[in-house]
Amino acid sequence: FNLDINHRCQPSIVNYASMLLDPNYQLLTHDDEINVYRILLDGNLENASVTITSWISEWLDKGDIEHASDVAILGKKENSLKQIATGLNIDYRLYIDTPLNFIGTQCADLYTDLLLYKFKAISTAQDLIEKHISIIATGTIKIPELRRRLKALRAEDGLDCFIEQCNYFAALFNLGDTPDENEALKVIWGNETLLKLFKPKDQDEVQVMTLHKSKGLEFKIVLHFDLEEWSFPHRVPGDNWDDVNYSSLEQDTNLHYVGITRAEKYCVLIRTSLRQNAKGGYGNSRPSYFLNLAWLEGLYQ
Repeated sequence: FNLDINHRCQPSIVNYASMLLDPNYQLLTHDDEINVYRILLDGNLENASVTITSWISEWLDKGDIEHASDVAILGKKENSLKQIATGLNIDYRLYIDTPLNFIGTQCADLYTDLLLYKFKAISTAQDLIEKHISIIATGTIKIPELRRRLKALRAEDGLDCFIEQCNYFAALFNLGDTPDENEALKVIWGNETLLKLFKPKDQDEVQVMTLHKSKGLEFKIVLHFDLEEWSFPHRVPGDNWDDVNYSSLEQDTNLHYVGITRAEKYCVLIRTSLRQNAKGGYGNSRPSYFLNLAWLEGLYQ
């Protein structure tokens, strides 16, 4: 079956997102208000984060949303999200890659799950055992003893002892030497932003993530950033400064669609007046290509 109807989003969000992909899309008729907004905020991303903190606090106070986790802050670039996070005066969870993600070994995957178990995002020892049972060396340890060792790992409060326990499991599973994985554990342990990623989700935390990481998720309100020219869609210089060269326009358009359709009730498309360039300096921004599409006129406030 062709799944061509979006039942999750408010109709005006469906219209805007669908028209983005297809200028000939037959708009849905509805009596609801238009809940797609375009907003220009003065300053850079850190300045903008102060403004959106006040918005979120007001939405919570008025009962527009029940939990801070009903709000997602989405962007194309991880660096943009880090800048936004520095100015948020509200609890948040920033979804970024950890040092274990960058290593990418089977041992790093195991250590990731041991951290998730330690901080109870994986709730039981049995859940973890069942996930990794295929790599446990046959006959080296019985399941009751493995469960006991895992419970001891969860009880460890000190980093050195936790790493020692992880090394035991790496050896038990024949995963080789672990110096890189051990160093990654030290970095994560000392960084609260990274450590949050291994803890159960908290309803009081605003969700901050890239458009890629938002795929398959849904939120009451989406605040979509990075809508400045050169930021999104990705643009590369040509022979002349004004040459237009969007190197991954189709992929970026699909990502923009993903970001918009994560919103159930409201989608806010945000451009900041200042954009950070590749050298770290700031200059006046121009609207993204996506904000200049003529066929989207009348579909937003």
